[in-house]
Amino acid sequence: MRQQNHLGFWIGLVIVLSFLAIVTLIAAMASLFSASEQSAGIAPPIIPTFEPAQTSASVPTPAPTRLLTPTPASTATSQCKNNAILISQITSPDGSSLQPNQRFTQTWKAQNTGTCAWNARYQLVHVQNERLSTASPVALGSNVLPGQSAELKIAMVAPANPGQYISHWQLQDDQGTRFGAVLAVGIRVSLPTPTVCMPQIATFTADRATLNPGESTTLHWGAIINGQRVEIDNGIGVVAAPGSRVVAPAQTTTFTLSATCSGNRVAKSVTITVSASGQPTNTSVPPRRDILGIWANDKYTFQIMDVTNCAGAECQVRGEYAEWGSGPPVPGLVTGTFNVDTGKIVLSITMQSTTKSFDGKIDASNKVMSGQLTGAGTITLIRQQ
Repeated sequence: MRQQNHLGFWIGLVIVLSFLAIVTLIAAMASLFSASEQSAGIAPPIIPTFEPAQTSASVPTPAPTRLLTPTPASTATSQCKNNAILISQITSPDGSSLQPNQRFTQTWKAQNTGTCAWNARYQLVHVQNERLSTASPVALGSNVLPGQSAELKIAMVAPANPGQYISHWQLQDDQGTRFGAVLAVGIRVSLPTPTVCMPQIATFTADRATLNPGESTTLHWGAIINGQRVEIDNGIGVVAAPGSRVVAPAQTTTFTLSATCSGNRVAKSVTITVSASGQPTNTSVPPRRDILGIWANDKYTFQIMDVTNCAGAECQVRGEYAEWGSGPPVPGLVTGTFNVDTGKIVLSITMQSTTKSFDGKIDASNKVMSGQLTGAGTITLIRQQ
């Protein structure tokens, strides 16, 4: 038994020594191999080493990668600023009265107070309330530099229904961004006031208001305003105005001149009294000189429209006057007296800034009128056909 224990000890020792010998041999061979590789220029193999993992708090976070977003093509609005102020409203001041469906052009005057130039692609756009325009947006159509002013115009039309309307507009750049003052226009739509067509008869007279049986007299009427139809009763019928008509009533008769327009009628009357047979009348007017009508030369025109209130040979006359020069004619109103026996005429001419007189005579042929006119001396006028 003791002998066996010694045998085991030696066997173990041999094993250990053999192991150490093998390790020593391997180390020697490795050293020899390393020296030969270094002498041959071969790099030794990299043997990775591992370190304990660090916590997340100690690991630095890498900076994120910045992705560039493409910038769309635009005007200089990214480098400049758009702005505008309203200077004045040139047309359609607030409260302007318009008729239904009436067309008009709204114009504002605005100033470019920004640093961007307005180009032809800038627009006016409707932003609030009634549009009053058939289009929105409306192109500006011109370039306006900073500091310059421009008239901004929009074609508009009034609504069909009466009422108060307001429309708001604003400038917009070529990128669709609105800017500047809001431009407003306010209108009132009203139905047109119906026009009443009322005739106006200036005069309706007779040379003589009293006649003997078998005698005649002349009716005279002047111009008639708004006379769509003018007529005289007692068989005379429709007449033109101004005009005259000789009548010889067999008995006392009232003549009525009437004028109508759109159903409205105005009338004036004159009564001719026929006296008893053989009874003299004191108001007879011999049918001699005649002044009614137009008398003119190349510079002056008289139009005698009425001869009235004849007492004997002296009658009152009324008419119009025109004085022709390089410009429009200068008008005047004529009043005065005329003697049907002698042709003597005395007229007063009332003009806008002065009064003139004419003292003259009509010849026996009733074709020539001559006399003295204030400021002109002797003038001759010819009766116009």
